[in-house]
Amino acid sequence: MESIQILGIKELAEPDQEMVKKLCDEYYEKITRIIKKDANIKVHIKTFEKEGARQRYELSITLDYPARRFEANKLTEQETWDLASVIHAGFKDLIHELQHHFKE
Repeated sequence: MESIQILGIKELAEPDQEMVKKLCDEYYEKITRIIKKDANIKVHIKTFEKEGARQRYELSITLDYPARRFEANKLTEQETWDLASVIHAGFKDLIHELQHHFKE
């Protein structure tokens, strides 16, 4: 049972929405291999400076696991202008935290 909830996706352009869904699906597979069970993941994308030519992004990822909640937040000046790099960095932080917690 795949459970990914993406908040704020409707504020993005159609190509960005497809890219976000694709990346979330790819990282979901990696996360379920680490925790060895299905996961409930909430991805919250916020956009800033919508009037200009460029947008800035903030990403928050939450994974609810029995007796523990794992979170990754990305809002650093270097990465926030490119949506794909924000998503990659956020999921990599979450995976790093999971690997640390589930190391064998």
